[in-house]
Amino acid sequence: AGFRAMGGVAAGTRPVIMAFIIDSSRPADMKMYGVFFGLCVVVGQAIGPSIGGALSEVTLSFPFYFVGVLGAILVLLLLFFLTESLEKDENGMPIRKSGGPQVVMAKNKFLWPTVACMAVAAFAGQYIEINWSTVFGLLGSEQYHLNPSENGGVLSIGVLAMIAVNILYMPITRFVEPALLACIGLFVSCLIVIVPFIDNLVGVIFLGMALQGGAACYFAGMAYFSANVCPPKKRGLVNSAIMGSANSGGIFGPFAAGNLYDVGPAYPFYLSVVISCIGALACLGIKAGIIYQQKLNKKAEQDLAVETQSNDTAASVSP
Repeated sequence: AGFRAMGGVAAGTRPVIMAFIIDSSRPADMKMYGVFFGLCVVVGQAIGPSIGGALSEVTLSFPFYFVGVLGAILVLLLLFFLTESLEKDENGMPIRKSGGPQVVMAKNKFLWPTVACMAVAAFAGQYIEINWSTVFGLLGSEQYHLNPSENGGVLSIGVLAMIAVNILYMPITRFVEPALLACIGLFVSCLIVIVPFIDNLVGVIFLGMALQGGAACYFAGMAYFSANVCPPKKRGLVNSAIMGSANSGGIFGPFAAGNLYDVGPAYPFYLSVVISCIGALACLGIKAGIIYQQKLNKKAEQDLAVETQSNDTAASVSP
């Protein structure tokens, strides 16, 4: 339990990493960096259990030593090479050391409603992923008579869909806005409701891949959403709130899935569809919030340009 707790605390670096990437990069590049971030998380989740299982063949304690040494190396690299991404000028305003000029972020009265939509979508995405992992473990054992190793193998196949989404995310978002793509992905996840009504393991595997790929459509764009909505001073708080909401979905998922499965095998899937639809609708709220923020930013930049021009003109005509 202690090691699991430390792993949970270590996950607290995710919102900080997102804020760091946003502060040190251009908003136009956030799609690419968000994809890299999501891809690293997915690949780590995929190969981590395999590495741990292989190392445990040496001794059961060896994987813990390996993780400890790896963590120490990462700490040293961060200590030597990581610099503060958010610096301030003499007026206390955020400036950038890299990544181009700081984009003007106009004050937005709909900031927190947009953040709430991001949190709801994150909760939905994490819930449906954990719900699927929990329910399939029961369904695979009872309906398809899979042993634990086969269950794990089937679930790991779903990672392929998540990797594919992260690789194809950039080309797709040239034609579809990220928030709209996230909405479509969460609606696609609703196909999982078919699982209890078919008796075909291959079909179940593909439906599981559709669910995990659909959820990945949202998580691949999280950094982009935050970069386009949140002012620099609030990005750490906002990212923490969103990741906290996602973790809440991870906690609620197994609890709800296990209890609903006892009522009936189809009930966890019904709730998954409801939450997927809520998350998809929340993505439409994110889309509206980003559009509104971009309009405010454009107006603020125009006003700033006019003010600067007026000051320059006044300075040139003054004796």
